[in-house]
Amino acid sequence: MLNKDFIRFLLIGEKISQKPFHLSQKDFIPLIKTKLFGFVSEFVNTQEVTFDDKLINLFEDSIMINKIRNINLINTSIDLDNTLETNNINRLWIKGISDLYNTPDYINLRKLSDVDILVEKNQCSFVREILLQNGFQHGAYSNQGEWVTAKEEEILEMEKKHYELFPLSKMVHIPNLDAFNFNKNLLTTFRIRSKDNIFFTDYCIDVHHGLTFDLDTSWMLGKGRFPRMERIDEIWYFINKVYHEIIIGESINLQLFLITLKIIRESGIEKRDIINRLYKTGYTNTTPIELIYSIAYKEITSEEIDTIVEKIESKI
Repeated sequence: MLNKDFIRFLLIGEKISQKPFHLSQKDFIPLIKTKLFGFVSEFVNTQEVTFDDKLINLFEDSIMINKIRNINLINTSIDLDNTLETNNINRLWIKGISDLYNTPDYINLRKLSDVDILVEKNQCSFVREILLQNGFQHGAYSNQGEWVTAKEEEILEMEKKHYELFPLSKMVHIPNLDAFNFNKNLLTTFRIRSKDNIFFTDYCIDVHHGLTFDLDTSWMLGKGRFPRMERIDEIWYFINKVYHEIIIGESINLQLFLITLKIIRESGIEKRDIINRLYKTGYTNTTPIELIYSIAYKEITSEEIDTIVEKIESKI
């Protein structure tokens, strides 16, 4: 089951017992909520974890559905990027879509809810206009495939409090999906819906003019072919999201936690370089970097990691 011992194993690779972990069909929903299904499925046919057959079948369908949706999100993002380039927009694709572009191996595994892009604040209105001209609207689709338009007062209120535009969405058709005979509830879990026998997903984009309040990110923006975060910037940004949203906050996005640790280990970028890079933004709190690096390289104490995994377990 998805308990603190299994979470500890995923984060630092240590097991309390020599017995393999066992996951059953009832663990599927927690694995979806934490976005871990793809990464945990890689333990199938290993000695560390055993799985019920029904859960393996769910993994197989989920990975295929996720792959189909991610391909459509990437293709739509590339088309949109070409439009933004034509309109001379300084920009930076961030978070999941950037990670998918940088790491094609994640196309099956990484679950995306929406797509995020960073632009200059003085270009936000122009970017909104471009999106509206290209079929986007303020609103969202219900699980039944019905469009719900956002109210003007909702849009204004949200944009006063945040450093981003109110999300804009459009329908992206997914042809030939009926040939797979996927479970409809499973499709809905991955934001794929049907209306009038047409399958589609919602491409929802968050247009940011900052990553957080008072943080200087103008130097990161650019033009050209799909400008996206460099690995060194992904690391400090992901670290701060993990620390503030998962370790301190209420998020259970353990997918992001695992990806952050994996990027740190594989990049070879030293902690001091990350800290110096972060200073360019004007942000000087290095506590998140110190902590997440200690987890990545197993320098954290047993007491510290136990505190973290126990809090995560309590939220799931």
